[in-house]
Amino acid sequence: MREIIEDLFDGPHATPAEASEGAVYLGIKNLTGTQIDLTEIRYISELDWPQWTKRVVPRPHDIVFTYEATLGAFAIVPADLRCCLGRRLALVRPKTGQLDYCFLFHTFVSKAFQELLMARANQGSTVNRIPLIDFPKYPVIWPARQLIDRFHRLAEPLWSRIHQNQAEARNLVAIRDTLLPKLISGELRVKDAERFVGRAG
Repeated sequence: MREIIEDLFDGPHATPAEASEGAVYLGIKNLTGTQIDLTEIRYISELDWPQWTKRVVPRPHDIVFTYEATLGAFAIVPADLRCCLGRRLALVRPKTGQLDYCFLFHTFVSKAFQELLMARANQGSTVNRIPLIDFPKYPVIWPARQLIDRFHRLAEPLWSRIHQNQAEARNLVAIRDTLLPKLISGELRVKDAERFVGRAG
């Protein structure tokens, strides 16, 4: 795997103070297994941001994964997400200039690779752990360039649409949470709310 990834990073082994707004602090609970779930969000303040991104600032198309306690949940970082790594999360960055993140991600979530992860995990007395120092040495099946490019052309638009739908859903939830209390209290009329939603869309 060393030949196809630029680098591997893990997050700080601590937790920042919770903030009411700012960048998203990714935790284990935000990874479903194959996607990032932002139903419950913990924010990190702009003051804490430099400290928690010393090792790496996640970029679009990086692949994040859980390596301790909950093992082997992977997700692609979407283009619109400003975030930092939380505890027990690591990040794989495909080599710059290569459109390989879709194929690499689907390799990671495949049954064969997941079985490899579990077989090579360190079994601890309290939690199990994927040894990050060994992770880049794990073998992966890497076909000819034209096959990877063909896979990317099929898969990339699907993931772009998934991420776009997720962003739209988060926007609708934010609008609902803003308007609903005002509608219930009578502070806002339905017609005014409709105009607000129209502008937001």
